[in-house]
Amino acid sequence: MKYTQYFLDEAKKIHADVVALRRHFHMYPEVSAKEFKTAEKLEEEIKKLGLIPRRVGETGVYTEIHGTGEGDKTIVL
Repeated sequence: MKYTQYFLDEAKKIHADVVALRRHFHMYPEVSAKEFKTAEKLEEEIKKLGLIPRRVGETGVYTEIHGTGEGDKTIVL
């Protein structure tokens, strides 16, 4: 429970950016499996975070976040 307030505070910091992204995606809808501009935008945002975007197929985008300590986990988003 001690991390609850921390994560809430962090979420509040990025709220406006997340809303702006949602609005961007809604302004430029794309047909399923043809989300080329969406994929480009996601890659751009991932790079802003200092992470490396990767593609799956033509429009799938993911990134990996690796823990920094021995035995730490890796998260794929």
